[in-house]
Amino acid sequence: MSSTSAQQGSQAPTHGTRKAQAFACKKPGLHVEPMAIEFPPLSSNEIGIRVTHTGLGALDLHLMKGEWGEKICQFPLVPGHEIIGVIEEVGSDVIELRPGDRVGVGYMGQCCLHCDFCANGHEQFCPRGTAVGAMGKCGGLTDYIQVHQSMVFTIPSNLDSAQTAPLLMAGTTVYHALVEAVEPHMTVVVYGVGGVGHLAIKFARAMGLKVIAVDVNEKKRSAALKLGAHAFHTVEEVTAATTSHHCHNCADLVLICSEHGDFNKLIPLLRHNGQMSFLCSAERKVEIPIFPDLVMKNVKITGVLLASRIMTRRMLKFASHNNIGADVELVSCKDVNDINKAIKHVENDALFFRMVLGSEK
Repeated sequence: MSSTSAQQGSQAPTHGTRKAQAFACKKPGLHVEPMAIEFPPLSSNEIGIRVTHTGLGALDLHLMKGEWGEKICQFPLVPGHEIIGVIEEVGSDVIELRPGDRVGVGYMGQCCLHCDFCANGHEQFCPRGTAVGAMGKCGGLTDYIQVHQSMVFTIPSNLDSAQTAPLLMAGTTVYHALVEAVEPHMTVVVYGVGGVGHLAIKFARAMGLKVIAVDVNEKKRSAALKLGAHAFHTVEEVTAATTSHHCHNCADLVLICSEHGDFNKLIPLLRHNGQMSFLCSAERKVEIPIFPDLVMKNVKITGVLLASRIMTRRMLKFASHNNIGADVELVSCKDVNDINKAIKHVENDALFFRMVLGSEK
């Protein structure tokens, strides 16, 4: 398991090797087992982190099943890309972060910091970037990890570690989609009241937007309203309402936060110049009719999965100011049987709303 950083170059190591206890998929499948990892000496720009919490979501499951090809899904694979921990050691060139600081790491594990994408604040698209929990890099399901200092975020003191872990991927994706598309007093439809969707409701409400939640499951109604949605509709209710023209042109933005369902049924909800953004990571085809809604209303179709470092810092500041955290099911990451049960819960969509594995409460 290689855990070196692309930015390491010829930098002299500042510490000795470090052994860690991780849980890995030895082959494609939703099953992990204990695996020892030896990290190389910490480089001058790296940070060694004692991991306390890591989120586990649908993206991890896609990686564990090997669905995104051999370049990304390299086995053995240590999953987990929403990491909270405490700094244990820092390289000699690290100035702003110190041992004892509570920090977070998102999906991005490294980038080149020199290409056009990195220079313009879009390092999530860096062609030489690699991901935590993929591409041969150790994920958060370990007791220790090494990350380049540029990819580490300080966690505001008022935010709970377990509730903040999902913000580092799901939360920052939602925040990115909202701030890039909305203006004051807009109406947002959140499709899929789950791990990503429940955060979309929280962030949108904190931004002062009108929020309409939509899901295939009627059982999500009470949860959506409790989270702050102004209204909830099942997909069947939306279809009936748009057919009778009661819900046409009611939304400025539709956030697709679920991998399942017929997304075409939501397009009539959009006003002129409206936007539908896909925040899910499923590899599936979507057939969207061009006429009449797309061309007659100038509807835009976009996709958002990652966010930049600047956007992530803005999100954490916003979450801190508005006291936003994920609703989580916290499971101990010390026992492999508990971990595999948690993975099954995520696979079966048997929780509200995010799974977090933690060594501490």
